[in-house]
Amino acid sequence: MKTVLIVGHNARDKGAYSPHLKMSEYDYWGEVVKGLDVPVLRRNANRGYGLEMREMLSRLEQIDYDIAIELHFNSAISNAEGAEVLIYRGNKKAKMLAQNLLDRLVDKGHRNRGIIEVSHERERNGAYGICNSRGYYLLIEPFFGSNEKDCISVNEMRGILKKFIEEVEI
Repeated sequence: MKTVLIVGHNARDKGAYSPHLKMSEYDYWGEVVKGLDVPVLRRNANRGYGLEMREMLSRLEQIDYDIAIELHFNSAISNAEGAEVLIYRGNKKAKMLAQNLLDRLVDKGHRNRGIIEVSHERERNGAYGICNSRGYYLLIEPFFGSNEKDCISVNEMRGILKKFIEEVEI
């Protein structure tokens, strides 16, 4: 399976901050992807989310890939917990891939918040890549950075992604 990882947010807008990890989404995922032997894309800081995503998707579509995984984490109240994956509505293969990744997180003790299916880029924040890419596209939110017990260390998350990339077949 040819996988591309997309680090959520960018150097200007780093996303949610976890006081427990002492890192933003952007910085956390920048550390997680180190040492993974797959292409990694980042959004260039531009004049807004739409332009940044169009430019990033243009680069993505120049790569031969089967699955793109956009990397994020959630943040809310201090006891919020769980993992969720966003996919394109009705895409059975993306749903199977999302479930496989969620199962790996559940096996490590994390709560499964489910698969969220979207069909329009304005239906939910972050859905632009899901709705405008040609391959299978997952947007993962594996934990809440606001909950110390829900956070996943950089090394553990790298291991989960590495095994997923190596073991999952399309």
